Amino acid sequence: MAFALSTSSFAPRTVAPQSTRPRVRVAIPRRFSQLVRAEQTPVDQAEQAVKEVEQTVSQATTSAADNVEKAAYTPVQPTKAPSFGDAMAFSGPAPEVINGRLAMLAFVAAAGAELATGAPIAAQLKDAPILIGLTFFLFSAASLIPILRGAKLDKSVGPFNPRAEILNGRVAMLGFAALLVSEWANGGAFF
Repeated sequence: MAFALSTSSFAPRTVAPQSTRPRVRVAIPRRFSQLVRAEQTPVDQAEQAVKEVEQTVSQATTSAADNVEKAAYTPVQPTKAPSFGDAMAFSGPAPEVINGRLAMLAFVAAAGAELATGAPIAAQLKDAPILIGLTFFLFSAASLIPILRGAKLDKSVGPFNPRAEILNGRVAMLGFAALLVSEWANGGAFF
């Protein structure tokens, strides 16, 4: 096998450095093809359903976020406080609440004092009229002030709810009245 070398194979080539070479970019147009179908395929229907669900979820979360923002930044409008006459009217919010609370207080205090001393309610009232009157006045004022300030009485805290308080107050009114009648009829203490 013969191998021949020529001097032209080792001749240096003159090449311009890369920084001085002009760069030419050739723009090659890209071709896109579109396919038009006359009917929807199951894939197209699924994609459309996904888009509709995404749009519905987006609207729901946007409206929910708007509602939360409005609720967070909307100041609470205080309810109009009733006048003293409106609060103490026959159908007003104060009479039954105050009378029920006073009846619960009176029944428990009278029963406790009867068990401790054996004195009937009339004797208890004769012994401490100022203290009993002051206690009833303070409980009445403490019940009336929130009503006159416009507080809503329909809030419940644990087992204490307005319906239970009204029911307990009515039972205490009947119980205290029955205690008075019983002591009047017997002429002495019930307990």
